[in-house]
Amino acid sequence: MKKKLSRTFICQSCGQDYTRWAGKCESCGSWNSIVEEIGGERFSSSNGSSQKNKSYKEPIPLDRVEEESLKRMGTGLKVIGSRLGGGLSPGSLTLIRWRTKV
Repeated sequence: MKKKLSRTFICQSCGQDYTRWAGKCESCGSWNSIVEEIGGERFSSSNGSSQKNKSYKEPIPLDRVEEESLKRMGTGLKVIGSRLGGGLSPGSLTLIRWRTKV
């Protein structure tokens, strides 16, 4: 990957980034909040796509996860809820496959 300097436009309200200026942010809907950022580093991959070097949250050990973040939403179906450990986790993607008798 090679580094190159680029021009990006970032919404001051929500942080959404754009390749060119726009009057209204498509993400949060605020007007005239998009400003130009010059010289931000982008990392280019071999296929030509680029990914902005964004910050991320530091991982934490499972024993330090707060109990409130472990709350699950009930499904209303006892069979599915028991298979999912008590319900669906907020913010997760759960694939369910149901075998039918043919």
